Amino acid sequence: MQKIEADYEIVTPMFIGAGDRHENPKVRPPSIKGALRFWWRALQWGACLKQAGDNPDKALQALHEQEAELFGAAFKDNKYGQGLCTLKLKDVNPKGVEEN
Repeated sequence: MQKIEADYEIVTPMFIGAGDRHENPKVRPPSIKGALRFWWRALQWGACLKQAGDNPDKALQALHEQEAELFGAAFKDNKYGQGLCTLKLKDVNPKGVEEN
């Protein structure tokens, strides 16, 4: 298994929070994984479209299959389930919390 360690800095607002509005918000792995999935799709779409001969339906199917393999998807027909990409967050300390 290949292990990649990366440091990310959040530079745009994130809509995260705790159950109690007075607690500091917590960054959780699903929030980060969702952002990674979004950008992976955005960057992969062109390659899938080219590979599918400019057929958007085939490209979307290929994109979905690749995404499910990498990030995981609902288990169906003995396919998918947990993906190849798993996350573990450490040293997550918010530098500042905006009021209002």
